[in-house]
Order: sequence, then structure tokens, then C-alpha cells
Amino acid sequence: LGALADAADLRDQVVAVLSIGGVIGGRTDEEGPLGEAARRDWLGAHFNQLDLDTEVVRMTPYFAVQWLARGVWPPGAEGLPLQASRFPDPATEATLVETIEVVDLGPLPADRPLPLDLVARALVAVVLGWVRSRR
Repeated sequence: LGALADAADLRDQVVAVLSIGGVIGGRTDEEGPLGEAARRDWLGAHFNQLDLDTEVVRMTPYFAVQWLARGVWPPGAEGLPLQASRFPDPATEATLVETIEVVDLGPLPADRPLPLDLVARALVAVVLGWVRSRR
């Protein structure tokens, strides 16, 4: 996210962003740049239509998939609550065109084996299908 906020030319080449268990909103079990306070401050300052706009007016989907271990509170996995692995609604300005589309794909089980090759193919198919359907 930091690289996208810093480089307009990169944003124009990205057709979708996919986070799989990413530390978007911050970890509850640590301080520093990946802690809740730092991530909340960064998202509040940069996850908005202005900092992540594209030269070409089009929606860029920001997909998120979370990990969920049953029996963990708050729901999530290894110190990362589900909500912290989701993109927030971006801040909008009244005069700007919206280019960020937040898409939550939901959680995957973290406490049992998954056929990761099939999960990866399914994610590729969903992302590509989503992007193609909006052109």
C-alpha cells in the first residue's frame, strides 16, 4: 500500500490489489509500524481517493481474504483479527472521482489444510473475472 501511495505511475499499471491475510489494519500483539495505532494512522492519512487515484479514471478493486482459526478471540488468526485484514472504506473527497473499490472475499480456515493450489486458482479466477466484468 505504501508503494502504491508513493508512486502514481505504479497505480496506473495495477488493475487490482489482492491481500491474503495482510496486516492492513495492524496487529494487536505488537507495536511499531505493523501495530494497530501505526496502521490506523497510515490508513487514515493515505487510504483515500486522493492518495491512491489513477490517471485513467477506472475503479481499482482492493480485494481482501482473511485467515480464521476457530476458537481464537477476537476472530482471526495469530494476533491478527479478521477486521485488521480487511481494507476499510476509503476516505472520499466531494470533488474527486472514486477509483478505489473495496471487496471483502471473506475468511479462509487457518487451522486445517487447504488445497492451496486450488485456492490460488480460485482467487486468480475471481480477481480476473471481477476486473474483466468492469471493463
